[in-house]
Amino acid sequence: MQTPEPMLDFVMRKHDVYYHRKREELSAKSGVPRHTLNKVLQGRTKQPLASTVQRIYDVLVAAERSAKRKVHKSGSNMADFLAQEAAKRLGNAGQAVCDAP
Repeated sequence: MQTPEPMLDFVMRKHDVYYHRKREELSAKSGVPRHTLNKVLQGRTKQPLASTVQRIYDVLVAAERSAKRKVHKSGSNMADFLAQEAAKRLGNAGQAVCDAP
């Protein structure tokens, strides 16, 4: 079974947004072994199994939905929310990047 390209594209674009430096957590939530996850996300697996991509995709979609709910509750926009989340992960160094003009 061939991997659906839109799903793989979404995984490649979104994994770093929601799980930057948290691949162990993404691995645990998706049930995909970390070694396999790393190979897929680094593009070393040219034709990953559709079931593997589906499991990663499902976790990322859930993370995106959760983020959108938080954004809606906070009254901010998605870009601001993601910048704030990145600043939390990176500490003061991230805040300087987020505050730059």
